[in-house]
Amino acid sequence: MVWFQVYEVNRCGRATGYKVMKGRQQVGTLEYRDPCWIGAVSDGSKIVMKQDASVRTVVDWVVKITS
Repeated sequence: MVWFQVYEVNRCGRATGYKVMKGRQQVGTLEYRDPCWIGAVSDGSKIVMKQDASVRTVVDWVVKITS
């Protein structure tokens, strides 16, 4: 099961950075960098990334890749 832990909050109090956790291990990140969301996941010996304006699109991709 994959879950997200907030690690970055902007001045307005909105979460803009999340650790992607699988159990107790961090397997990736999800971050907002104006104007888009960026997901990065460890895939063996490399890092794969997806960038999109829609947080839902990136979250769905992260969950699919890490499951």
